[in-house]
Amino acid sequence: MRKEYFTEASHQPLFSMYDTLKKKSINPSRHHKHHPELEIGFIAEGNGIYTVGDKSFDFKPGDVFFIRANEPHCIPSITSEEVIAFVIRINWYYMWNICADYIDAAKIHTMITSGIPINSYFPKESGIGQRIEEIRKLFRDENESTRFEIKRRILNLLIDIADSVTDPAITESVQKAPAHIGEIQNAVDYINKNLAKQITLDDIAHAASMSRS
Repeated sequence: MRKEYFTEASHQPLFSMYDTLKKKSINPSRHHKHHPELEIGFIAEGNGIYTVGDKSFDFKPGDVFFIRANEPHCIPSITSEEVIAFVIRINWYYMWNICADYIDAAKIHTMITSGIPINSYFPKESGIGQRIEEIRKLFRDENESTRFEIKRRILNLLIDIADSVTDPAITESVQKAPAHIGEIQNAVDYINKNLAKQITLDDIAHAASMSRS
């Protein structure tokens, strides 16, 4: 079952979570993309090969994959009878509004921008998977009190992942172009202040001093 998590101030979902099952007896999945979310995939059970972009990884239970919006990814081969993965999809709104108070803007830009090299694979030994397994347990036994705890843990997880996926040298090069990041933040601020209104792409471009394209 897929669950979405919101803030009271916005109709935009912050993130969503769900379990997914893939069987060895079914044809391997082809590359697919999704937009506009980031995706964190945690391997709960099973073994096989996970492909992100042009890189392939042998995976085992406890491994984690970080996938950006529009980034091709799939499981082309399963060596166990089945694979169960826990998926967390992160909305861009969450990254630029909630996470921006805790994660450097250059790191967020690197995390969400396809084409910039990042670390997409976190083996079980990294400890990231254990933290996601704890979030998964809260997700499966969710109640009023655990919803807040889930949000807190997701935020802390993203803060640590930001340090792990981004190469310091790449982040430094992104920081040399602060105007671009500032324009994006201006656009997000404008959207936040006008959530109750009908706004167009031209309105956003004008407010952020950006090209419509």
